Amino acid sequence: MLVVGFTGSHCTGKTTTATICENMLKRKGYKVHFIKGVVRNLDKNELGTIEAQMKIHKMMCDELIKAYKSMYDVVITDRTPLDVAYYTLYYLIKHEWDETSLRLAQKLIQSNISVTKSLYDLIILMDGIDTIPIVDDGFRLTDNHSRLCIDIIARIILRTLPDDIPVYVIKPKSPEETAKEVVYVIEKMLKKYECELSNE
Repeated sequence: MLVVGFTGSHCTGKTTTATICENMLKRKGYKVHFIKGVVRNLDKNELGTIEAQMKIHKMMCDELIKAYKSMYDVVITDRTPLDVAYYTLYYLIKHEWDETSLRLAQKLIQSNISVTKSLYDLIILMDGIDTIPIVDDGFRLTDNHSRLCIDIIARIILRTLPDDIPVYVIKPKSPEETAKEVVYVIEKMLKKYECELSNE
């Protein structure tokens, strides 16, 4: 099973691209599971707190564990635990969290990174902050400053991943073209894994 996570700042095309990739892969005959929009299970008023970030992390982990128990070829997530780390760092500075929250945040970020290292095979960084306009859907942050901050944090944290978890940076084009590029990378990795298994 290949676990692929889309990551990056808000309004960069993660969910749109992931959805099209899911459909493309299914049409090619792959068994695909898509974990989508976990953060939207929260009350918007909770956002920006350590409690909300911990809930998001737990929901993501629960969904990933469920997926691991099934026989999928590909699992796609439109966020990764690393995204929880990006926003945790952003919010702890923006909202000047108290010391207790900061200590919890430190443990949470360590867990975000650890889970990503142990469960993911491929990370897709959506490099779309300069190409995709911000859309106010009543839930996400809507200012360019926050989007740029998250993008900077993401690029720093992604450098902590080991070399055996490839990070593919993609500049969004049209949704279909972007998805085709990602599907090409996914299929390449699937074929590589098949060759490794057949040689064992």
